[in-house]
Amino acid sequence: MVKRNLAKDWEEMKKTLPDFERGVISTLNHIEIQLTEIISVDICEEPKIVEQRADFFKYFDEMVLERKINLVKLILKNNYPNILKKYPDYIANLHNLRTIRNKIAHNTRTFTKSENKIWLTLSHPVIKKSSEDITLGKMKGLIKKSEKVATQTQEIRKSIGISNKLKF
Repeated sequence: MVKRNLAKDWEEMKKTLPDFERGVISTLNHIEIQLTEIISVDICEEPKIVEQRADFFKYFDEMVLERKINLVKLILKNNYPNILKKYPDYIANLHNLRTIRNKIAHNTRTFTKSENKIWLTLSHPVIKKSSEDITLGKMKGLIKKSEKVATQTQEIRKSIGISNKLKF
């Protein structure tokens, strides 16, 4: 059995935490803006008229992320089915990142260690119930997933823009 260097793992976890939080929270916030734009472009009668698009953007900007994801799913399913075929896991990945983002935003973060590993524990500040245990590997995986979903969102936004003769 290989003995892990917990001191090294501890330092790497502390170093990775800001990238993890930024990777999930900030990236998802940026994705949310793009989802609002996708909705606004698709629903707007004349998407080339920026003022009209802006009115829809203001309205949908107040919508919670879960509903935006579900609305984008309907838009893609009904109006752009090839996009969903190209990115079959896109909506599921968005929901997964939204769930993790909410856990990061609404729970306290503490590092926990056992004899052979260290992980980040997200737990509710009042009821002290652990909501998620995240290893270093999972942190890094979620950072990559958020980057992948951000890239896919940009590509989807661009495709919808082209379909509506817009240059994003």
